[in-house]
Amino acid sequence: MVDDCNKIYVSGWGSNSEDMPGKTLSNMPLSDDAFQKTTDGQDFHLAVFEEDMADLSFATYFGGNQTGDHVDGGTSRFDKRGIVYQSVCSSCPENPLSSRISDFPTTSGAYSENNPSPRCSNASFKMAVVPFNLPPNLSPKNFVTNVIDTLNIQVGDTFSFDYPITDPEGDSLFVYFDIPSSLNSSLISFKDTMIGKGSLNARFSFLFSCNQAGKSFKIDVRAEDRGCPSFTDSMTSIVIQIDTTPLLPPPDVLCLNFISDEELRIDWEQTPTSDYFNRMALYRVDPNGDTTVLTYSSSHLGGSYTDLDVIDPRNRDYTYYLVVENICNELG
Repeated sequence: MVDDCNKIYVSGWGSNSEDMPGKTLSNMPLSDDAFQKTTDGQDFHLAVFEEDMADLSFATYFGGNQTGDHVDGGTSRFDKRGIVYQSVCSSCPENPLSSRISDFPTTSGAYSENNPSPRCSNASFKMAVVPFNLPPNLSPKNFVTNVIDTLNIQVGDTFSFDYPITDPEGDSLFVYFDIPSSLNSSLISFKDTMIGKGSLNARFSFLFSCNQAGKSFKIDVRAEDRGCPSFTDSMTSIVIQIDTTPLLPPPDVLCLNFISDEELRIDWEQTPTSDYFNRMALYRVDPNGDTTVLTYSSSHLGGSYTDLDVIDPRNRDYTYYLVVENICNELG
């Protein structure tokens, strides 16, 4: 039989039973993953060859180790998906009057796990010789099929990640990333379609802006294996959650130094270092309640400012305070 993947299947037997003395089975080719690697000379032999018999894909013996397994009324049937169905005469003793023998391999739960007859019994077995086409694996980095993984990053971060896709059998891979249009402006490098064999690695790089803070984006992933005997696929999603930018605190200490009746110096310590620092603004509230921005500082370090626009600051209420602005122009 030639299956849907053009592999060639052969099922046969050899035995010294009945009118075939000396015609034993031996020295047949076997694959490393053979189900049974030894024979008593009276077993079945199953083999699968690659297209045009270019190579041996699978081969095994199958049968008991005491009696002559054969076919004189059984049959071989094949499924083009890679399955062999075989009906055989099994556990046939040389002396039918001796105690019954049950040496043909059976599985737990079979209709009859032992030979019920003092002579031969019909046995049937089904063997999936070639494994069904397995679906691709979507990323070993916790990007599990049918489970959404969330990646938390912040505005201003250049965020990059590798997304590996593998096929467990080294087959063809067709991978599609459904990227929402709302992410287009943030993409630095990406591919929305990839084709390969065995394994692929997709790399994504993003740079998110302030107007995307607090939002989430989902990239749907589909990987197809267009191998034999049937197409398979796997799907998952990547969710990228953009955190809001932190509001930054002002310096812990702000000191007022009275220089004269018309001059006052304001000193401050540094504010905590942050990648999201933009600038600081020094405000003054006059005795009449008016608020004025006196100066801006683009450094998070400590600083000083001399206010020459005051009148009798020792006796009149002037209030000073610092506000830190982050890279998204949000005030702390």
